[in-house]
Amino acid sequence: MKILVLLKNILDPRGMMINRKAGKVFINKKEWMLNPSDARALEAGLKIKDALNGDGVRSAVVIAAAVGDDVTANLLRDAKALGVDRAILISNLQSPTPKAFSALATHLGDVDLIFTGGSALDTGENIGAQIAEGLNFAFIGGAVECKVENNVVRATRRDDPAGRLYNGYDCDLPAVVTFSREAPSLRYAHGGDIIIAYRDKNAVETISADDLGLTDLQPVVVERGQSTPPEREFGKQVSVEEVANKIR
Repeated sequence: MKILVLLKNILDPRGMMINRKAGKVFINKKEWMLNPSDARALEAGLKIKDALNGDGVRSAVVIAAAVGDDVTANLLRDAKALGVDRAILISNLQSPTPKAFSALATHLGDVDLIFTGGSALDTGENIGAQIAEGLNFAFIGGAVECKVENNVVRATRRDDPAGRLYNGYDCDLPAVVTFSREAPSLRYAHGGDIIIAYRDKNAVETISADDLGLTDLQPVVVERGQSTPPEREFGKQVSVEEVANKIR
């Protein structure tokens, strides 16, 4: 079984500060992090690999892929340290698109499962359904858990955000599954594996947009506008009598 996990790195919001008076967002410390829901997707892929490779009946290979540059390559090295079998960087593209990842899946061939996060924390974009449509794969969104039994994907998702209602969904392979931030957190890598991944010059494979036949692919830029929260208004001190008069 071949599992392709799609990842994205985003700016860490802990390094940002909102100045309401100036109406601007300042980046005090530019650091990158793995998109939270993508981290859940990676953990799900590694769990299925552990389960299938452990039963001795069916083996699984996990491939992590991302669009970006050297910063993104470090993200993929971290994934390699966690146990993915291949880490692929798609270069010469400004942003990840469904078409790029669909082309990668076609290029790899025989992909059974594609996992990715439900939405990007920075843009809110959800590309899973578009990838499934482009490849004619089955699709399950918002999963919190996923298993593979024979040729069937069994996913659980929370359909009632305000309560505790969970439902199960089945579909045949091949399939695309997206994961919510309620799915299990990503495991930690062993320190020795991290050192090996960063010392290995071949830990991350690079595939250019030209290799995938995406020379004419241009990123779609959407003007969303910018706005900041209004400046905080402070209350005023009142007496008990004034409060009593207001509520009478």
